[in-house]
Amino acid sequence: MSKVFDLNVPITDLAGKQFPAIDGQEQTVGVVLAPALSGHNQGDPLKFFSWAVTLFNGGELNLDESDAITLKEFVKTTPTLNNLVKAQVLKLISI
Repeated sequence: MSKVFDLNVPITDLAGKQFPAIDGQEQTVGVVLAPALSGHNQGDPLKFFSWAVTLFNGGELNLDESDAITLKEFVKTTPTLNNLVKAQVLKLISI
């Protein structure tokens, strides 16, 4: 069974303020996560790249339980994301 995850949610700082747009692009959880996925050199490159493109363009991820676990583990273990970002992603992809 799959579930749809919408990461097109503004990313916020510790005070709850939305990050400012960069070059006219709103900084959403998905937009911030996308470069980490596409720049990662482990895991399934086609899957990670597809997720990155979808998120960068404001789309939703339709993931089965296995893919959701893969994404959660990626977020938890990747060194290129800080805890501010990781926590906001993990809240949105709970299964």
